[in-house]
Parts: sequence; structure tokens; C-alpha cells
Amino acid sequence: MALPLPTPYRNLILTGQIGVGRVTIGRLLAAQTGATFLDFDTELQLREGLPAEEIRQLFGEARLRTLEDDLCREISLRRSAVLSVNGPTLLEDANRARLANSGPILILTCELNEILRRMHSSHCNSGGKPMYKALNLFC
Repeated sequence: MALPLPTPYRNLILTGQIGVGRVTIGRLLAAQTGATFLDFDTELQLREGLPAEEIRQLFGEARLRTLEDDLCREISLRRSAVLSVNGPTLLEDANRARLANSGPILILTCELNEILRRMHSSHCNSGGKPMYKALNLFC
């Protein structure tokens, strides 16, 4: 039986391309260390009642960036958490600096073929609902 790892004080921030496993890996790490897990995209959607893409379409890019900045400011104050944060949010210098001050940022990668396989499986297993327009070519 493996001994649980101690809960870290600092955060661990995971980022990377869609399909690399940020959420899956983040949840596993959080469970193993006793840390809390937070997915930035899910948290934004829960707070606003809309996914980021709909916020962008309805209210514009500036409103979405303001909401992301506010959420980054808040989650950067947390400790002992594994945070999954999308790449575009970290492109903003202030967001990246805030999060980097709370813990290391790891960029997850994997082979392009694997990302496409995962996206294809996810899309085709969702009942054919178009998650990503480009994936319609694969099903």
C-alpha cells in the first residue's frame, strides 16, 4: 500500500493544449496529495452560467478577458491546490505572473496524433453532438 504524499503548501498549475489530459492528470495529482483540484474553464462556466466561447460571442473578447483576470486573481490566492488553466489565460502577463507566484506552472504535452484521437473519441462518444467543428470530418 502506497503512503499518501503530504499536501503541498504551494499550488501546482497545469496547462497545455486541448486533449493533453490536464483535468485527468490534475484530479489524480490532487487525490494523491490531498490537495484540492480546480479546473479554470469549469469554474468560469459555473460562475457565469455560460461556457467561455458563448461569453465571447455574446459579450465580446474584452468581457471574457475581464472575467478570466478576476478569476485568476482569486485562484492565485489559494494554496494547496492543483489548478488546470487554459493556455490563452496564461498568455496574459498579469495572469501568468500571479499564478507563477502561487506555484510552478507545468506545460503538459503529447503527440498530435494522440490529441486528435482523444478529441475524436470524445466527439464521437458524445452522441454526435458537434463539440469541435473540425472533428466532424473524422466521424
